[in-house]
Amino acid sequence: MKLSLKLALAMGALVAVLVVASMVSIGAYLYDTVQQQLGADLDRTSAQLLELQQARLDGLVLRNRVVADEPRLKATVTSEIDEQTTRDVARDMREVARADLFLMLTPEGVVRANATADGSPGPALPQNMPALIERALNEGRGDLMGAWTLQGDLYLVAGHAVTLGAKAAGFLITGERIDDRAALRMRRETGSELLLITNGRITAAALDEHLRGKREALTR
Repeated sequence: MKLSLKLALAMGALVAVLVVASMVSIGAYLYDTVQQQLGADLDRTSAQLLELQQARLDGLVLRNRVVADEPRLKATVTSEIDEQTTRDVARDMREVARADLFLMLTPEGVVRANATADGSPGPALPQNMPALIERALNEGRGDLMGAWTLQGDLYLVAGHAVTLGAKAAGFLITGERIDDRAALRMRRETGSELLLITNGRITAAALDEHLRGKREALTR
């Protein structure tokens, strides 16, 4: 084999090796860059979501306190009123509070009314409800807040004592359901696709058309 041909083959092999090495290097660089970008985007979106949910919870707490001081609600909670009147008041006050979940309870945690937007029976409540209210009255200055999973749905909840004088005569809990509608609002505010999984079940999602078709697969 002529020397020039050997050199040409050697140079060709060297170029091929260099091209492959460059492609591997570029691939690794792009992978690291994408990973870093995804991590930064997740951190940014998580911080935005926390701020949004805190703002929603703050608004829920404020509306709850206003409704808890409504004379009509106070009269219902502190008086022996028939069941139908109690339900009617709860339905009206739920609209004032703009809440998906509206609970009127005694200080001992006995439910007087459990109103929903569509008039259907409200979700089953935590078994430790009396203990939650007792803790709020004794340690939380009459306030309760957090996130509850009720029958597979996720709610932001706020509670406040209904007082007569300086004494707690009842307790009001209101909640906002975090569902697809809430996820769509958060998507508009964060610019990110959202999927919320609670206890292995999708409770809220706002996805583009491609991901929407893989909604259930995303939980696996």
